[in-house]
Amino acid sequence: MWACIFFVSLCLIEVRAQDAAFSQYYASGLYLNPAMAGVYSNLTFNSSYRNQWRSVANIPYVTNQISLIKPLYSKRGIEDAHLGGLGLSIYNDRAGDGNFKTIGINLNAAYNLWLSSNRKNCITFGLQGGIVQRNIDFTNLQWGSQFNPYIGYDVTELVSEESINTGRIYADVSAGAIYYYNAGRDYSEKGYSAYMGIAAYHLTSPNESMVKGVINKVPYLFKLHAGFEVKAGERWNISPNVLVLSQNPFRQINAGAYFTYVFNDQKKFLAPRDVIFGGWYRLQDAFIASLGLGNDNYMIGFSYDYNASALKSISRGRGAYEISLTLMKVRESRSRRFYTPRI
Repeated sequence: MWACIFFVSLCLIEVRAQDAAFSQYYASGLYLNPAMAGVYSNLTFNSSYRNQWRSVANIPYVTNQISLIKPLYSKRGIEDAHLGGLGLSIYNDRAGDGNFKTIGINLNAAYNLWLSSNRKNCITFGLQGGIVQRNIDFTNLQWGSQFNPYIGYDVTELVSEESINTGRIYADVSAGAIYYYNAGRDYSEKGYSAYMGIAAYHLTSPNESMVKGVINKVPYLFKLHAGFEVKAGERWNISPNVLVLSQNPFRQINAGAYFTYVFNDQKKFLAPRDVIFGGWYRLQDAFIASLGLGNDNYMIGFSYDYNASALKSISRGRGAYEISLTLMKVRESRSRRFYTPRI
């Protein structure tokens, strides 16, 4: 309860909050970078669920998202040219028992600029626009001014409705770009693929304040993500990668690697082919372990964050867990254009 009261209190005054983030950030591509709408070469559905701080709050903080990406093609000669893609994403964030909720609905459009005739070099540009709604349910909160030493908390003394907005809706705009090299490389081929992306969120600096007459602009959020994938053996691929986020005074750095093992050569729809496991360190915050299983048609992922910050004594090391699901409608004539990483 107290953790949630503290969090909501911060949201009511002029502070610079931090956007929610996923450990399996590539399972939520449109949440990572608007340009990801142009990366997927097949119709793709992504979903993610994150549950955290269960050991601290009575009700855990929950973040989830779903997205749908539709690639766009044009006919050029005997091959289809991947022009880019369109995307739709919805995310929901609920902060504990105070019922501080954020819901966002976004539309994405991306364009692929091919830099070489062999299609090994490409820059994808993406734009995202949408609506965000925030709500607070004050009925579950208790404030110091409500405490009566004789009867306890007097729930009849509520926060003034004249000064507090229980809900706010605002428009939001973001943009991003991704460069990748040789991303269509098949598992059986030697060599490597590489990528680097940048994204900027909240470009219009919308007002998120829940207090009437107070302006509290959402701070810009900048993301840098990069990595590469290299064939390490007949059935092994290694993919080191890094993610850097910067939002006002906050900084977050994730560094680690995926390891992919191809254990099944069958191409049945439900038969798993790849097992992907990895580990990261989120600087001064947590160690992350992940495991994924799937093939070209689907991927199921699970990850767990072990808290390693100063809050470890309170949380007993329990950070968060995530579950992700990716479904793809594969067309044999269209190879996947982005392999690193895939959970």
